Amino acid sequence: MKREARKAQTRQKILEAASELMLTNGFKATSVRDVSKKSKISYVTMYKYFTDKQELEDQVIEKIITDIFQKLISYVTNKTNGSFRHRLTMISEDRTLLDQKYIHSLTEIEEIIEHNPKMQITFNNAIKHLCSIIIQQGKSEGAIKTTVSDAAVTFLLSAILKNRMTLTMEQFEAIAPEVAEIVFYGLVGK
Repeated sequence: MKREARKAQTRQKILEAASELMLTNGFKATSVRDVSKKSKISYVTMYKYFTDKQELEDQVIEKIITDIFQKLISYVTNKTNGSFRHRLTMISEDRTLLDQKYIHSLTEIEEIIEHNPKMQITFNNAIKHLCSIIIQQGKSEGAIKTTVSDAAVTFLLSAILKNRMTLTMEQFEAIAPEVAEIVFYGLVGK
């Protein structure tokens, strides 16, 4: 195996161990030594791949953001999941769309994103990408017929998704159907 391939494999092994530990034990409770032990990579060697725990944590959060948003995109673009309206409603209401390993860590992940400018950028870019896919899919299916610009729709959907983080999951689930109604029918109604 070539040196670069081994380095990539070692980096991946560290990230997998860190992800498992951080999702199981919590991000704050997981130390670099814990990751070293779990990955069977020496503590000193780990610092050749990640400068500190923050960089390691950022990489784990970035992968989680990518995984979650990729799953949402796959769901909203799959017509076998029902009408476009149904799919759009479900991505805001249905917790089962999230990988179960992330559910109990969502609050901590959201706190980390909220206080980490780098992760905020990653999260905001993922939201913008999801919004552009939603708009593209909705228009291609004839479900989005508004003359409002894509930028305005992206702004509204982004605001909803970003502000979701200010609520607990239970609070958001309680108002999600009403938020969906406003998105579909506006403030004036049907």
